[in-house]
Amino acid sequence: MVLRALSRQASSLGHHRQALAMAEAAAGLRSDQSPAGTAFLRGQVAVAAAGNGDRAAAVKALSAAERELERSASGAGTLIGEFHHAAFAHQEYAVRALLGDRAGAITALETSLRHRPVTETRIRAITTARLAEARLAQGHLEEAVTAWNSFLDDYPGLRSGRATTSLRNMRARLRPFAGT
Repeated sequence: MVLRALSRQASSLGHHRQALAMAEAAAGLRSDQSPAGTAFLRGQVAVAAAGNGDRAAAVKALSAAERELERSASGAGTLIGEFHHAAFAHQEYAVRALLGDRAGAITALETSLRHRPVTETRIRAITTARLAEARLAQGHLEEAVTAWNSFLDDYPGLRSGRATTSLRNMRARLRPFAGT
């Protein structure tokens, strides 16, 4: 799990080769992992491979992660440890975004939000902010503002650097539309 977390951090910092090496090492360490655990690790391999520009490896790992998640006993969307359908959809978003599939990334974010437990307020808010950014990038201002309004509903109760960054990003991205 530590290697997977380091891979995620390396990905977010733009160190894609190192992220892929750590994700692959994490996925290969334990053969006795549960299907949900394997899905969790294979999903990070997919994200890291996409960041590294390897579309085929990213798609293959994402498909493997999805199969493992479906194999898990609670594959209908309930919480499986810390990995569930909403988390998988968020990994799918990252893969699609890194591979330049904006429409697919938006669909994955919407899926993640539909399956996200209401108790996961912080990640739900951050995912909503990402959805708003993606919608704005496609030129859908009203849909973006609707999503950002949902983000703002959750924001006051959060103590999160990523949520604060999302708020700053929202303000910066909406500034050009101040007169609209």
